[in-house]
Amino acid sequence: MGSRSFNIGTLRLLCGLVDMDSVDDMCDEIRMMMVNWGPVSIIGSGGYINKLYRLVPKKVWLDNRLSLVQLERL
Repeated sequence: MGSRSFNIGTLRLLCGLVDMDSVDDMCDEIRMMMVNWGPVSIIGSGGYINKLYRLVPKKVWLDNRLSLVQLERL
């Protein structure tokens, strides 16, 4: 699993500042994840998911995935 940043976000979308090439790139990336990892249940984005990733001990992550139960325990 990996991470990649895209200049897509709520404020950018609301202000019409999102380049459609970025949206296409993001969709392509998600498709590749699905090919490599199977169906995608949820995708975290923005600073909050990065913060959670740093807060949760690595031993809790299962194949770089965090279950809803584990997330609720935070």
